[in-house]
Amino acid sequence: MRNDYNNRLRAISKHFLVGSGLSNVAPLQRAAGTQLVYSILESGNDWTEQLKFWGLSTPVAMMSGAPVENFVRDFGKQWIDDYWLSQELWAEMLDPTNQVNVFPALRWVPSVFAKWKRRAPVARKYLTEAYKGLMNQSIKSLERHGGSFNSLSIIPKLLRESPSLANAHEDMEMTTFMGGIFDAAVGSSVMSFQTLILALAAHPEAQRRAQAEIDDGFGRDNPLPEHMDTGKLRYVNACVLEAQRWRPLGAFAVGPFGLPRKSVVDEEVLGYHIPKGSSILINQWTIAHDPDFYEEPTCYNPDRFFRDPVGAKKGVKQEGRKALYTFGAGRRECAGKDFALQNIRIALSLILWAFDIVPDGPLDVDAQKGFTPAIAMIPIPFKVKFVPRKGKKALLEEKRRADIMFSEMLGKEA
Repeated sequence: MRNDYNNRLRAISKHFLVGSGLSNVAPLQRAAGTQLVYSILESGNDWTEQLKFWGLSTPVAMMSGAPVENFVRDFGKQWIDDYWLSQELWAEMLDPTNQVNVFPALRWVPSVFAKWKRRAPVARKYLTEAYKGLMNQSIKSLERHGGSFNSLSIIPKLLRESPSLANAHEDMEMTTFMGGIFDAAVGSSVMSFQTLILALAAHPEAQRRAQAEIDDGFGRDNPLPEHMDTGKLRYVNACVLEAQRWRPLGAFAVGPFGLPRKSVVDEEVLGYHIPKGSSILINQWTIAHDPDFYEEPTCYNPDRFFRDPVGAKKGVKQEGRKALYTFGAGRRECAGKDFALQNIRIALSLILWAFDIVPDGPLDVDAQKGFTPAIAMIPIPFKVKFVPRKGKKALLEEKRRADIMFSEMLGKEA
């Protein structure tokens, strides 16, 4: 990637994912979460499809400056379907059980005998088209709003402040870089939320306690406040953190590791020599289920994070310990971690304010049987019902306010 915009890409992206950038995007996440609540109410039990739409809403708006409805209008609903297909194909390509990862010589096997080689061009096609759609919509947003464009949107902001990059979107490096950020923001939120819904449906006592905290904080019979401070909802946050520990998103269901990193220089760490080119993996599952650090680690118990910032047993040494290793560690930790966690906290608060989550059949929470063996731990399909705690009139009013918020933050159509 050329240096004339490499640093600019990273700086702008980071600005939106930490500190004040997170505070600025919170109202957008709140509006998207409110729309999710209403869409679940309207669609009945088809909640997983609504979750996919919600997962796209804030990242699409944040990246391109356009609501996801514009993508449907300009590219058809097929763009959404194709995007999720691209993610399925990409996940298959990252399958940790692929023997080529163990026996590198297999990469020279002809494609007629190697299924992954035949699928790779298809995955690339769908990923490329999805990313190009994101870039093209960003340019439309910039042209529509001109110099007064809302500063919340990453790609239009980049193109506006660096006019020399106006044609750089054709460079696949920039397109892929932005697409990678988009994928991380979408996928981590949706997959993590599915696990959280499963956990709370299977543990109604935790769900009731979270709802009581939300009702106390925001008022059960009152409209939701314009600006939701989910930082006050300590138990809700504990529910989110515990779901990430209990079933780490990045830990393979067929093994304990997250995504690998590669050392670019020789390193000495605690007396160990790590040669350049080594693959480095974090044993996420074992860290998250260490009985010496956690009380009954196999159980979903938000109380551990409510009592202690890192969920540790009483008296356990915590020096240098992180609350989660789901998103990696060190300088290569996922940059969108805080964005995803904030997005999930806000949406969960809205869901629990509006609904009781009730099992509609057996729930399998077993790590081996109840989750797919893929690049990320995702629950196998399960059935729950969202039983309204509010009247439809109250939820409709919240949706009306959310639609106004989206319009004000992204700007109206020219």
